[in-house]
Amino acid sequence: MSQKSWDVLRIVAGLYLAYLGVKSMMTAISDRPENMVFFLIMAVIFMITGAGYAIYAIRRVWAGRNEEPEEPEAIEENEDFENSGEETAEDNEEDDSEEDDANEEEEE
Repeated sequence: MSQKSWDVLRIVAGLYLAYLGVKSMMTAISDRPENMVFFLIMAVIFMITGAGYAIYAIRRVWAGRNEEPEEPEAIEENEDFENSGEETAEDNEEDDSEEDDANEEEEE
């Protein structure tokens, strides 16, 4: 999956956690169970965590939206590969000439 798809899933997961927190808080207030304090604390933790996670993912999506579209990485890798091949060929020619010079010096 692409990074954008993961960010959308993070937004949905964060909003769901926040929803669960709100729903738990409403249930705890209406039912007034014995451990109401625990339920309220957990509901607040769920709301804060979910909202924070969703906001983080929304900011990432928004930042990615404002960037200029880039060329696919595969094309860039091919260009780098072609350039590195040319450099290697030139380096090999230089290495061969250095070896020839060394061999001539040894023969003398």
